[in-house]
Amino acid sequence: MIEVVAGIAYSAERFLVGLRPAHKPQPGVWEFPGGKVEAGETPQQAVVREWREELGVDATVCGPLLRRLPGDGFTISFYPLRIAGEPQPLEHARVDWCELSELSQLAMHNEDAEMVLWLNSSPDIVARLT
Repeated sequence: MIEVVAGIAYSAERFLVGLRPAHKPQPGVWEFPGGKVEAGETPQQAVVREWREELGVDATVCGPLLRRLPGDGFTISFYPLRIAGEPQPLEHARVDWCELSELSQLAMHNEDAEMVLWLNSSPDIVARLT
């Protein structure tokens, strides 16, 4: 089973998401940035590394695991993050800050869309992200 991580950055009532580029699987789909956990690193270290590589920002995990979801041959763990720096689309076609209601309108990767539904049904969780 492949272990995948994703970061949830929340600021000014908006979440950071990235648009998958044309050369990657599932192009044109929005996602919470992240990637595979490499050998010898913790999931928290992996999400920090992925955000540095994909967005050029310094990220800090700022709370416990939000949610773990099964996928097809993988599990994905979502971690709350605080970031320093301006996110750049280094591995995405585009990055954007979106309100929760806007995320519900985007074409998102299956597990990311499930995470959005969960966030919509869990206002207490969103309140703790600030």
